[in-house]
Amino acid sequence: MAINEKDMVAEFTREIKSAHGADRLLVCYQCGKCMAGCPVARVNETFSPKKLVRLAQLGLEELVLNKKSPIWMCTTCYNCLEGCPQDVEPTEIFLAMKAMAARRGIMPMGRKMSFNLLAKNGRTFEIREEARQARTELGLGPCPEVDTAKTVALLELRGVLQILTGRK
Repeated sequence: MAINEKDMVAEFTREIKSAHGADRLLVCYQCGKCMAGCPVARVNETFSPKKLVRLAQLGLEELVLNKKSPIWMCTTCYNCLEGCPQDVEPTEIFLAMKAMAARRGIMPMGRKMSFNLLAKNGRTFEIREEARQARTELGLGPCPEVDTAKTVALLELRGVLQILTGRK
């Protein structure tokens, strides 16, 4: 893939670097140790922490901030950090890129649905009646109640509800 200088957006790189834990973005020298610990990279050749970090370094915003971007595959396991000789935190870089994409309205439908369920129920899934009955039969008691007001307040504080609803 040929890289065009006009595709490089310095502000994109600066914005990522300003995020918590992503300030060491530019010290990555592409050794590839992040790849060795990544469970996703082991099973999916389209996910490469090393490549995503490089795209961020080069400011190639268009290749990163889109609905099909591999950033959405990161499981946030932090294994990529474990072997990094430069203490770069790829997971934090990917979280910053996901947040940037979400603020621009770029988010896979599954993520949007999960956040909407979280706001509605305090969980990212609905508890079916069969599961409730199974818990009772196993002597586990009812599912713990969730304070959805606190969950919604947290989502509002982090700006997630504004992103989902498009409100400012």
